[in-house]
Amino acid sequence: MKRLLVLLMSVFLLMGCEIDALNYYQEAIKKTDTIETAKSKLELKFNLDFSEEAIAEVPELVDILSEITYLDDSKFDKTEEQIVSRQYIGTKAFGVDTIYYKDADKSFIKVPFSGKFLKFDAENMIEGLDMSVYEEAPISESTLQQIKVKWLALVNEEDVVNLGDEVIDTPEGEVKVKKMVVTFSNEQIHGFLDEVLELVSKDGTFIEKIKSYPTYAFEDGELNVVDDYEMDAEEIIDLMRTLLDDMIVDDFKFITYIDIDKYVIYHQYEINLSFKGDLETVIESIRMTSDYQLYDIHEKNVFEMPVLTDENTITITELLEDLDFEIPIED
Repeated sequence: MKRLLVLLMSVFLLMGCEIDALNYYQEAIKKTDTIETAKSKLELKFNLDFSEEAIAEVPELVDILSEITYLDDSKFDKTEEQIVSRQYIGTKAFGVDTIYYKDADKSFIKVPFSGKFLKFDAENMIEGLDMSVYEEAPISESTLQQIKVKWLALVNEEDVVNLGDEVIDTPEGEVKVKKMVVTFSNEQIHGFLDEVLELVSKDGTFIEKIKSYPTYAFEDGELNVVDDYEMDAEEIIDLMRTLLDDMIVDDFKFITYIDIDKYVIYHQYEINLSFKGDLETVIESIRMTSDYQLYDIHEKNVFEMPVLTDENTITITELLEDLDFEIPIED
């Protein structure tokens, strides 16, 4: 998870700033990537406005999906490959707290309502379900690098506003930072996503990999593998293009804060999307906000890892049985 967050920070921060500021941000990104131990806080919020037609047909949508919050409070040590992450996901209708643990090559999660631990390894997966197809990225490293290059070249000089020095509150107290705001237009985001789809559509890894992904369907209240259906890369790309055509980027703003030691210690983004065409008949708009904070940099973390036993662990199959949810896998 921390690698993903570092990648996101790298992508956003290197989007092309004023020439004088670019080296400053490059150095900050490189330094931030060298952090071995730290703590972090992440808050993601999604607000979805459904169409009147969708609400009338499925009224539960408003309570279940209109507001979604995800919280993550983590500490990590890259050298020891250890992470403890307290997580929460909630809506108007329900909320779930859990804890994710990673200890070198072992990772597991605390199941909220049972108090037991679910290990992420082959023996605990659903019998007959091949999860190995998901272990590698669905596109090639070459395509990933090309996408990154296009993202870095996306911003124009006039899109960047340097707001200078500011003092912000952190878990460590007040910190002086440099603040910069980057905004993108609907045309820029669409142009970038069009180029991404074009790259992916020609990626041999994606074209072959997608064929190996199993397809599922609900039949008589049960989830089954559809043996006679093979996912087609061209169909998926065409569907994504159709969805993209119905999406409007009303606002895309990214704010980043770098401390005096040139570490990226805080960033925010706000994205507002609206829709037209077929999508508008289901959902009218989505608002996404994110706040990420990095603190206690280089300070040693203490990890209290649970000792797993047969008595305090549970498999996915057992978990689904406890929920009275059966997933038969066809041969």
